This record gives sequence, C-alpha cells and structure tokens, in this order.
Amino acid sequence: MPPNTWSYRPFLEGKLTQAPKFAKISRGAGRRWAIADIHGCSLTFEALLQKIDLKPQDQLFLLGDYISRGPKSPEVLHKIINLILNDWQVFPLRGNHEEMILQKHEKRESRRADKLQHELPLGFINRISNLEGFLLPEFVPFFTHLPFYYETDVAFLVHGGFDFTSGNPFQDYDKMLWLRNFIPSPELVGERPVVHGHTPTSLQIIEAKVRARSLDICLDNGCVFYNRPDHGKLLALNLDNYELVAQNNLDYLDVESS
Repeated sequence: MPPNTWSYRPFLEGKLTQAPKFAKISRGAGRRWAIADIHGCSLTFEALLQKIDLKPQDQLFLLGDYISRGPKSPEVLHKIINLILNDWQVFPLRGNHEEMILQKHEKRESRRADKLQHELPLGFINRISNLEGFLLPEFVPFFTHLPFYYETDVAFLVHGGFDFTSGNPFQDYDKMLWLRNFIPSPELVGERPVVHGHTPTSLQIIEAKVRARSLDICLDNGCVFYNRPDHGKLLALNLDNYELVAQNNLDYLDVESS
C-alpha cells in the first residue's frame, strides 16, 4: 500500500477505535473505481470485480448499502472485509441500511430488558444479526467505524448526497445517508463530481450524466430491481477516465433458477 494512504484495516482489527466522519484519500499507483448499493448481491459483486479486473494496487470506493434486499448480505460483507484485511485498497462508506442496522444493534445494547420479543429484528433475515437484534460479532467492527464520505482530488464520494442548501453540507451526516435530489454547488466542489448511490436510477440517465461529466453522478441502477425497465445492473465507474462498467444481476437469476 502506498505511504500516507488512509486505511480501514486498523479499525477492523481494533487497533484504532476513534473513526473519522470522513477521510481524504490520496491517489495510489493504480486505477480508482466506485461501486454503489450492492444490496446483498454477492455473485453480481464478484462478477463485476472480475469484469473490471480489480488489482491490489487499485482503489475501490464502496458507497454503502452492502446489505438487505438481495440474498447474500453476509457474503458481500465477508468479501469486503477480507479484501481490506489482505491490504487491498478498499474504502467502504456508510449507507442508510448500515446505519439502520447499527442503530438497532446499539439500541438493543442499551435497552436489553426492553426488547420487543415479537419484533423480527432488522438484519436477521439477512443473516447478519441474531434473533435479539444484535449484530453478529464478526460484523460489529465493520459497521461501527464506517465513514460518511470520502474526498479525493477528482471526486467527492458519499452514499446519499450533500445538502448544499444548508450552512455546511459537509457536516450534515444524516443527509449524507438519506438525501435525494440535490444540486451540487460549484463553489464548494469545483469541477469534482459528487459520486453517490441511494436513489435507483435508470441506466440511460446514469450513462448520460457520466458522458456529460455531471457534478451529480448516481451509480445506483437498482441492482436488486432486475425486473424494472432499464434497471437491474451493478455499476462500476472509473473515477479517472469515466469508464462505466455494468454487470447484470446474477443473484436473483440464481435464486429463481434454484
């Protein structure tokens, strides 16, 4: 790994416990890719990584929502965690689905005696938490320390977006997880686009924004919504040359044929 590059590995290993809300990531020796909203589609994620031929020297920015909706949330998490622990330059962000799971986990931790026995915990159906609503121990370090956004010399990367109508959009962390339909401020971002996910968007619109090098590029094509017109693909964007690579959903095809 190049010197002075921020890494998520020490947080996974418990060597650091005070995680920053954001990090500035300097360029490494390889390419820079961004992928959004994997949503439990492990086979699709693996196929996309093979399609872009990801190398250890490349930087991979993951824009949140690794879990739920798709059938293989634990497999997605294990893949990301293993890459980081093996010193691949993978930079995961917090999505609103990770935040919901984490809040439920922390609420259960502080209110064990008040838990609702009839409530099926968010995350249980995805095999990442137990029947009491606690995250499985193997996933706690990953969820706990996820940053809200990254800044590079070519892009800002976030899950939902930035509220540029607020006094300081780079401190409104809740909006970074939930916001839709924002307009970037050139005064604040310059020529660097805000690359994000969270809002399923047709491939035609995404491709047009990539071609135009828009300041607002959403990479969420709704991979899990494979039956919607112009949706159902997991996308990777090369942040340096704007190459857009698409992978059809393989997980729901696999589930339906089994």
